[in-house]
Amino acid sequence: MTVISDPTISPPAGTVTMGIVHSALRRDLARARLVLSGAPGATRRAAIGRHLLWLIEWLHQHHEGEDTVLWPALLHRDPDLAPLLGNMETDHRAIQTTMATLERAARGLIDGSTTVADTLRALDEFSDLLEPHLAREEHEVMPEVARLLTQAEWEEIDREAWTGRMTPPELAATGLWVMDGLPAAERQIVLQKVSPLTRIVLRLLFTGPHLRRRAALWGGTPAASIGSLPAGEEGRPLRRTLGFEPRGSCSVVVAATPDQVYAVVSDPTRDGEWSHESQGSTWLDGATTAVPGARFRGLSRLGRVSWSQPCIVEVADPGRRFVFRTSGSHSARWSYELEPVGTGTRITQRFEIILLPRAREVALYLLIPSHRDRTTALTGDLESLGRVAATEQS
Repeated sequence: MTVISDPTISPPAGTVTMGIVHSALRRDLARARLVLSGAPGATRRAAIGRHLLWLIEWLHQHHEGEDTVLWPALLHRDPDLAPLLGNMETDHRAIQTTMATLERAARGLIDGSTTVADTLRALDEFSDLLEPHLAREEHEVMPEVARLLTQAEWEEIDREAWTGRMTPPELAATGLWVMDGLPAAERQIVLQKVSPLTRIVLRLLFTGPHLRRRAALWGGTPAASIGSLPAGEEGRPLRRTLGFEPRGSCSVVVAATPDQVYAVVSDPTRDGEWSHESQGSTWLDGATTAVPGARFRGLSRLGRVSWSQPCIVEVADPGRRFVFRTSGSHSARWSYELEPVGTGTRITQRFEIILLPRAREVALYLLIPSHRDRTTALTGDLESLGRVAATEQS
């Protein structure tokens, strides 16, 4: 790479396009999850399988360009970035493992050897590693790119690492894929990178095939309305979006003692006895009882949608309070506070969304509309919890 050290020659690198490209990847992962959850026919399953294979190959090339071109260029300018970039390479290796699993599932969608449920699990495992990595790259690495590289250097890295390795048809397909669902301002940023003649060629030769592929994948489904998905605001204060409240609570008085309630609510293997969603949980790592740090895996289902997440106990105060949080790329904290009321107990349940990447937020919004307001369902759960607890021996 030619080194341009004088900032007067070229302005600092503008890295907004990296976020735009990442947004396209998040968008199609959310679309695939949504369509597959709706029991698509064999033809559409095969189309999604082929598209997932394309996304996997695209991401492999993207990571290879970072590892072999971008990271070395940044290290050359600032060796102190070694720990950060080492973490990014470690992420790439971990993501590669889940990519291999997803690739097998995608091929199975094409030939019918993989179930949709298995593919969704592979997609979730892949997304759980990928989405935080993309956000970290945008929030931590791209500012370093802008600090250390000029725009001319950034464009040369782009050619060497990514665009220069593509054929013209591959560039055209990638560009149209990136622009799908982009807001007008961001779409213009992408179009500014190509000449007017190239835009005409794109419109005449490549737009038709792109639209046909898009229709085969998402046409006639809610997924078609999912547009660009920027990085979630990990680590920043949550705000109400898409109808989801970032936190909430409900409270009921039940005819069971605090000790009786605690015995049930602190045993995740019994969740299915009182929760309208839980199918029961399984202790992990040899744990058998609720203590801070104990881990379990929860399994939930609502209608045709099912999901599983590892969880960790944060507070286990018998007869008073039980708190756990879910972990992964999307996370929430759930607490149960128990207060004696006469011969019964007031149970106050609280939840707080800790992390909800935009892609997962959109999928949940479209797949599980009942999660937009959970007060009635969660209140019903607490009433069921009280009935179950009342049968416990004191």
